[in-house]
Amino acid sequence: MKNILILNAGTRNKLIQDFKNDLKGKARIIVTDNFYLAPALYEADKYYVTKRWDEPGYWDEICEICNVNNIGMITSLIDPELEALAQRRELFEKKGILVNISDYQVVHDCFDKGKLLDFLKNKNYPWIQTYNTYQEVEQILLEGDLHFPLFVKPRCSSGSAEIEKVFTREQLKLRVEHDSNILIQEYMEGQE
Repeated sequence: MKNILILNAGTRNKLIQDFKNDLKGKARIIVTDNFYLAPALYEADKYYVTKRWDEPGYWDEICEICNVNNIGMITSLIDPELEALAQRRELFEKKGILVNISDYQVVHDCFDKGKLLDFLKNKNYPWIQTYNTYQEVEQILLEGDLHFPLFVKPRCSSGSAEIEKVFTREQLKLRVEHDSNILIQEYMEGQE
């Protein structure tokens, strides 16, 4: 069995442990990260500290790691890198390496939360009331069909970056003025 390469393992120690336990030594788990103190590095059978995924030369490093480690499958654990990896699917597949992510267009559309919402609506999946503009929300608030708190997040981000629970019109207006490329949602209580 060929080895598995997991890019940008970060703090996902448990995931690396689970891979190793499930494989029971039939394949090695090799991981990368750009930070030498990333905890998941030290759970793997072998690790590499690399450049950031968006720096020049990064993909050359990854190809070299694949070449010297008999890699049969590659995946990434950070959202922003998935699109770049999907774009390189053919390069890795020519080397006999399975790229374990969705096709480029699916990855691209899912990273944009607005496009993902459109997909959910079109497929009749449950979705949270979501709005694109302050004016849209203001009108619905005036009609009494929406109430604070609301939830605001960028259309394209990952790792809960810049998410915010807003409690007032003033707070919402300030947030929209700061970043107009956001989604405004009804706030949902509960566990993720």
